[in-house]
Amino acid sequence: MIVRIAETKDVPEIVDLLAAAFPQHPRSRRHWEWSHSDGRGLAAVAEKDGRIVGHYSFGRRPFERCGRKYMAGFGQQAAVHPAHRDLGTIVELIKFAEASSGCDFVFAFPNGNMAPIKGRLLD
Repeated sequence: MIVRIAETKDVPEIVDLLAAAFPQHPRSRRHWEWSHSDGRGLAAVAEKDGRIVGHYSFGRRPFERCGRKYMAGFGQQAAVHPAHRDLGTIVELIKFAEASSGCDFVFAFPNGNMAPIKGRLLD
């Protein structure tokens, strides 16, 4: 498996992946581009056999507390294709994205599916 920063050429395949992973919440190319435009986002992808099978991204936002400025990362769109689901793929994606994000801290609003992943990330 190769984990890397997403490139513009990956967007159609990412949108297809998100549709396969979350058919009840389809995302368009326009939505993905909006959430990652103007340097506001960083996306990582996982590839197996030349196909994108996983995605995780951050919306980056400036944050200030007590006069000190930070870069916050809002974790979003964690997805692994149904045919490739395993904890290793998403854990690697999250760790890679966090290390590549340039953010001082990351926050998210995970759903119930993240419970086993959270345990692996905290080990």
